[in-house]
Amino acid sequence: MTTPVTLQVPAKVLLAGEYALLEPHGTGLALAVVPGFRIEAAWANRWEISLPDLALRAGGKTLAAIDNADMAVGYVVAALKEATRLLPDLKPLSISFASVPGRVPVGASASLVAGSLLAVARLTGRLHGRDPLIAAGVTAHGSTQGGGSGYDVATILHGGSVRISAPTKESPLAVERASLFPGLTIVAARAGEAAPTGPLIATVLQGVKKDLAMRRALGQHIDSSRALVEALTNGPDWATIIEACEDANGTLSILDSGSQGAILTAPVRAAIEAAGPAPVRVSGAGGGDLVVGFAPDSASGRMLSKRWRAAGLDTWLLEPAPIS
Repeated sequence: MTTPVTLQVPAKVLLAGEYALLEPHGTGLALAVVPGFRIEAAWANRWEISLPDLALRAGGKTLAAIDNADMAVGYVVAALKEATRLLPDLKPLSISFASVPGRVPVGASASLVAGSLLAVARLTGRLHGRDPLIAAGVTAHGSTQGGGSGYDVATILHGGSVRISAPTKESPLAVERASLFPGLTIVAARAGEAAPTGPLIATVLQGVKKDLAMRRALGQHIDSSRALVEALTNGPDWATIIEACEDANGTLSILDSGSQGAILTAPVRAAIEAAGPAPVRVSGAGGGDLVVGFAPDSASGRMLSKRWRAAGLDTWLLEPAPIS
């Protein structure tokens, strides 16, 4: 048996594309960022899962015995079940996830899944390569939250910044490394508590089938998201970035009207308003959590952060981070 392992797994932030990824040829851009989780794993006499900063702990002789624990623990259990499917001889282990006290990492569920699989891979010296881990992670994540494209797990396991292309009849979801344009500064503001994305996306999909205005808005949203991704990766044409953000937020308002205001909640709208003239976007499916803003340099980024903090929002700089 190997010695215990320690690793740092990033969190995930989506800069553009959540709803654009619902349609073929939709494009998104995501970042693996800190703070995420510091993970410690070791062999044990029984399965033990601990998230001390969230006051969560579960254990048992079998994974099935702890499968009905808290949702956060459930993501870890699902990942470990996938690990035992790939490695039938896998012995029980103890795994602990430490986050920044008082702050749950953004996209925490994907970090828990990816981190669990990586810990098993390093502890056993098996499961080599990214692709098997992504496949197992997508299955575990989807089984726990009731679906999902899998880009969030793939983003964390790739690390850094990645470009996402929605699946088509000819090809599956594609996640590939991308580079942000040099000098680009990205600031995040926490605009409330995270909300499950599945119900929001399901509501939008239902609305798109019934409402022509929502259908048109989704098409426009795909176009504006693609323009924003191109501008953020190929060159900061600030007129394009501002216009793309405004268009994306405008079409999102139409989609939001069909979901009874569940996407652009009051805290999210307040964060967008507090950003002033800076181009900003809701991260992910909305419903709370993060708003991200873009600046051409660090000075402009600090100004945006100052505005948000004056409005009482927790803010931080986003930089692509690897797994370590």
